Amino acid sequence: MSQKDNQIKWTLITGACGGLGSAFTKSVLNEGSNVVITGTNAEKTQKFVDSLKKEYQNLQILSFIMDLSDEKSIVALIDYIKTNNINIDKLINNAGLIVEGGFLELSEEKLLNAIRINCLGTVALTRKVLDNFDVREILTVSSLGGFYPMPYMSIYASTKSLLEKLMVALRQELKPRGVKVSVVCPGGIPTTPAMKDAIASQGFGGRITAKSPEFIANYALKKLKKNKAVIIPGFANRFVRFISRFVSEKTLAKSVGKMWGKANKKRKIK
Repeated sequence: MSQKDNQIKWTLITGACGGLGSAFTKSVLNEGSNVVITGTNAEKTQKFVDSLKKEYQNLQILSFIMDLSDEKSIVALIDYIKTNNINIDKLINNAGLIVEGGFLELSEEKLLNAIRINCLGTVALTRKVLDNFDVREILTVSSLGGFYPMPYMSIYASTKSLLEKLMVALRQELKPRGVKVSVVCPGGIPTTPAMKDAIASQGFGGRITAKSPEFIANYALKKLKKNKAVIIPGFANRFVRFISRFVSEKTLAKSVGKMWGKANKKRKIK
């Protein structure tokens, strides 16, 4: 690529083919940034790229198939970006793995893989991006559930809690470099049929805390520009978070456990 191309803004988005990842990708393209997107399914990723190229003909859209649980795959992604003479200006850590169900009901491999992807992979990629590029903004997707002990989603919530705490700390370390670091903590996102079913199973509470991927992406990017540390899309979610500060973790775990236990029974999840 030419020197001129190298001066254009580039955003790296992981897990870009899913509902929220797709929304982030389109929002960033609408801002005028070129993108490097990652996915795990080659066919699905290529179809997404082809559709984007038809809509955003004046921007460059590159893709890379990456397994966030595999460090060699992450290294290969960084090499690919460098080979194309690209500087990553913005990193959006969107890729993640949702694991729900009782701790003893899930296989050990599923539990550990969630940690590999949500924690180890995200940490490794963030470090490598900071080491190799002059990144100016980092946005990481956590979850509203990351603020709470969540029976029947204990591993998922715990991995998201790590990301939230990590990014809030990292923004302080990166202040001298002028890097904006934000973490977005959404509630339910009605993307797949399974997610819509999960939200519906929670009744009124699930409905009022759910937001569309487009709303979340646009809201998060707007707040990132303002360098807000923790971004919680939706008034209901911010209210829930505010009230929960006055409740003990033991009580929260009991309350959340009852709610998710009932919801999982409706969906026949152990």
